[in-house]
Amino acid sequence: MHLRPFARAAAIFLSAAALCLAGQAQTRRPSSKHPILGKWQWTNARNGCTEVYDFRPDGTAPVTSGAEITENTYTVSEAPDASGFYVLTMFTVKDNGGKDCGDDATDNTSMENVIYLLFEPKFTEFIICVEPKVESCFGPLRRSPP
Repeated sequence: MHLRPFARAAAIFLSAAALCLAGQAQTRRPSSKHPILGKWQWTNARNGCTEVYDFRPDGTAPVTSGAEITENTYTVSEAPDASGFYVLTMFTVKDNGGKDCGDDATDNTSMENVIYLLFEPKFTEFIICVEPKVESCFGPLRRSPP
């Protein structure tokens, strides 16, 4: 089979791009010393509902929020920005459809969210923010014992 020059160039470019992206996915996993790794818990004071986040070294993060259970993948910046925020991107692979701690039963499957984390100095707590501003946050999430 003969590809026209443009089609051949496009095929080579797409193959190279796929290899590049595969390499990025591997390098974007958190380092073994990243403060996000482990289980974190938050209880909503308003309704007593608990959320548990389990950030694993392989880039997966199951989350339980009330009756909702989601399977997620994530990437996180290795270092905080100048204001101290880490950028966390979570992609929901599967959502069981249960009601979460915000009384929402929306199916979040295939949704991606970018959020900002601000750790306290000893890395035993952090807040989750929708913007890199402390006025748009909830928490703190506390590290659960291993």
